[in-house]
Amino acid sequence: MTDDQIKEIVGDGGCGPGNVGDYFVPDKLLCVDIKPACRIHDIMYAFCENCYDKYKADSYFLFNMIQIVLDKSNWFTRQLRLWLAWKYFKAVLDFGKVGKR
Repeated sequence: MTDDQIKEIVGDGGCGPGNVGDYFVPDKLLCVDIKPACRIHDIMYAFCENCYDKYKADSYFLFNMIQIVLDKSNWFTRQLRLWLAWKYFKAVLDFGKVGKR
């Protein structure tokens, strides 16, 4: 996949459905940038064909957020960020829409 194809799918924004929706969806978990996890998630959503694909994309989103949190957190902030990642995952799982932005 080329950079232009990726940009067509994820745009210039971070997390969120695009347009005004981006203002309501956070790009950070207590100052830790999770945009890379969001971009991978958006790319996977673009190729979803069924509910299983959506669940797989959402699960990878959680996994990637956890990896970012573990890499960027100390013992004090880790648990709260992991809890926020779980809440974010649940919201995406329940309300996420499959398809291009």
